[in-house]
Amino acid sequence: MKQATANGLPPGYFSPALAEGAAAAKSLGIDLSTLGINPAAIQNEQVAREALTQINGEILKRMFPQRITNADVTTFGKNLAQYGMDPSALEPILNQVEQAGKYDVGKAHSMLGYKAQHGNLVGWDTRFYKDNGFGPDLFDAIKSGTVPPASGTPGAAASAPKSPTAGAYTMQNPFKGSRAEVQTLPSGTPFVDPKSGNVLMRH
Repeated sequence: MKQATANGLPPGYFSPALAEGAAAAKSLGIDLSTLGINPAAIQNEQVAREALTQINGEILKRMFPQRITNADVTTFGKNLAQYGMDPSALEPILNQVEQAGKYDVGKAHSMLGYKAQHGNLVGWDTRFYKDNGFGPDLFDAIKSGTVPPASGTPGAAASAPKSPTAGAYTMQNPFKGSRAEVQTLPSGTPFVDPKSGNVLMRH
């Protein structure tokens, strides 16, 4: 999407029509540079739209883990991520999906770490959800047409204690610090990996 934007086809209300017109013009041998569009933008835009389709599928599976109906798609489809959306509306949705992905990665790491420490998963779920909640609520966000900031509750990150021993960190508000500081965290503390940016669980 960033490449498409840089090459002259940013997301927005008229973008789908502009992209189709540009693709048609390119197939006819028309020089797109006169329109301020790099021909590579057509491929960038098509790849971005396909990626959004995959992302929307993941959103729907998270909203309806048991079964997705045509009525669900019809009801919530207009509020899912689309290339024709205003960038200011599209970005928060993608940020929230990214946050949900990091939550899932942290959850998996937590499960593996707990099993390695205790030999089984008895009691893991109670402890994990008590400390970290159930992840970003994409259902309410998409249903209302608005998405909360990917960082979680406004102000939470700013007010969270920075001391590695404070013990007040969750998957939505993980510890952020250097690798050396991460090494001092108590076992079970969520943190942002300085290298990958993923939310992990200290073992």
